[in-house]
Amino acid sequence: MNINMMIEKLNEDGIPDYLYTIDDIDPADKYYIGKVKGKWEVYYGERGVKIDRHIFTNENDACEYLIYSLNEIAQSMGLYNNR
Repeated sequence: MNINMMIEKLNEDGIPDYLYTIDDIDPADKYYIGKVKGKWEVYYGERGVKIDRHIFTNENDACEYLIYSLNEIAQSMGLYNNR
C-alpha cells in the first residue's frame, strides 16, 4: 500500500481529512504520516509535541498503521460505523 491507496481507503471508510496530514512540517492536533530520513513516521502532533510516535521501515506498514489508528479514533468519536 502507498499513500495514494491509503487516502482512498480512508475516504472509503469515511475518515475526515481534518484528522490527518501528510508531510506537514508542524501538524497541529492531527495525525501525521511522512518520510523522514529514509523511514516512515506516524504520530499525533499536539503543540509541537510528537505523541504516540511510531517509526516504520516501509510505506506499507506506516499506511496500514495510520488507517487502523484513524479508524479506531473515528469510531470512538462516532464518525465511523463500518465495523
